[in-house]
Amino acid sequence: MSHPDRPTLTAAQNSTKRLTRSAPAGTHGSLAQVYLLSTLDHSHTRKTRSALTAGKLGANPLANTGIEFGAFNGLSTLYIGIAEAKLTAVPKDLPSSITELSLDYNKITKVEIEDFKRYKNLQRLGLGFNQIKSVENGSFASIPSIRQIHLDHNRLKKVPPNLGSMRYLQMIYLHGNKINSVGVNDFCPMERSFKKNLYTGISLFANPVKYWDIQPATFRCVSGRRGVQLGNFRK
Repeated sequence: MSHPDRPTLTAAQNSTKRLTRSAPAGTHGSLAQVYLLSTLDHSHTRKTRSALTAGKLGANPLANTGIEFGAFNGLSTLYIGIAEAKLTAVPKDLPSSITELSLDYNKITKVEIEDFKRYKNLQRLGLGFNQIKSVENGSFASIPSIRQIHLDHNRLKKVPPNLGSMRYLQMIYLHGNKINSVGVNDFCPMERSFKKNLYTGISLFANPVKYWDIQPATFRCVSGRRGVQLGNFRK
């Protein structure tokens, strides 16, 4: 979310390894966004922190142990991006207000049921270009408003469970994985009485699954044929 009428703090080309409870002192109280693409400094006033709506913390050598508990206290942030860091798991202490979370290009290996319980307002989730091999059943149950999930370029061998029960999910990116089969109920609800928004995008290309092995009814809750992308797998 952009706020061009408010000052923006931009900090880049550093190598911060730790995120603490404090950040740059003396910054303006109406600051709306912090662009920390390659750095993160160490001291912010509480007034400034509470006004932040976006934090981009990517391209830092930031691991899970480098995010101090309470580092985001007082923030009412809507967007957090921690891409190209060294995360091996989903951070558990980000602002609960976030609606968009981008954790692409990290080293996350699995998605667990506890990962998103704090982030009930999430509408977009980015987990692309990680090393995810499994998604625990029920992991997305705590984010019922989710619209987009990016799980492309991981190591998944099957479609994440219970996508059909996610009423508002409209886009799911699964290309570039190791998915070798797709079940007829992997994306759509089994019960006709369950009201689910139609998908506008399902990407499954660059997976070993053969499109002719997928039953047409698998995509019965997709809006139009162009909403599904299949094929183009190379070993």
